[in-house]
Amino acid sequence: MITRTHPRYPREEASRPRHDDATEQHGGEAARRREEHHTGWDDTTRNHTVKRSDEEATHAHRHDEVNTPRHVGLSGMTRERTSQPAVRIQRRSARAILIDDEEQLVLLRRTKPGTAPYWTTPGGGLEHGDASLEAAMHREIAEEMGATATGAKRVFLSSTARSGGITVQHFFVARLTAMDESVRHGPEFDDPGRGEYRAERFDMRGGTLATIDLRPAPLREFVLANRLALLAEALYTD
Repeated sequence: MITRTHPRYPREEASRPRHDDATEQHGGEAARRREEHHTGWDDTTRNHTVKRSDEEATHAHRHDEVNTPRHVGLSGMTRERTSQPAVRIQRRSARAILIDDEEQLVLLRRTKPGTAPYWTTPGGGLEHGDASLEAAMHREIAEEMGATATGAKRVFLSSTARSGGITVQHFFVARLTAMDESVRHGPEFDDPGRGEYRAERFDMRGGTLATIDLRPAPLREFVLANRLALLAEALYTD
């Protein structure tokens, strides 16, 4: 017996896609489009956000530059001013590391009642009539030693903290050219309570210099560590 297929109801072919397959294909295509759309939106949003962050950071940096106090240094370059309080110098003094032609360091031996002897360099505070710190140094060695010197060079600083500020001592190395203690003068010689001032000399290359109490202590360390340099600067420069 031969079975016929009714012409009104043809048999479905295997290659014809079913309704479910078409729906899945249509859904997958729509999903890809949505994903591409959202991916593009995310990328655009992300780029916009990064750009906005960069602009905000740049604006903040410029704002800081405008509002941060600056000053120009010696090299011409600007640098931010620190927030630390200004240092107040209460007193400046000028002192001489005097070296004679025999390579001897000339110091003042200080002897006070009830105090062990110690040594200092001649010098004192800057006064209103002094044209400079070096001028103050020359005035002081004339008063305390009756001395004159030449070729002064500032080589060392020493400071001491005080209430409300600091005191600063400027030390000049110089070649002693003359000294006459009989002409020295000043209030320190009129007040016995201030003790004795007596000039003494020490070989810059010898060992005795390391045994004395030279004050201030940072100066003592500096002199002992730089004997040859001080000799060169005082006596052997052109």
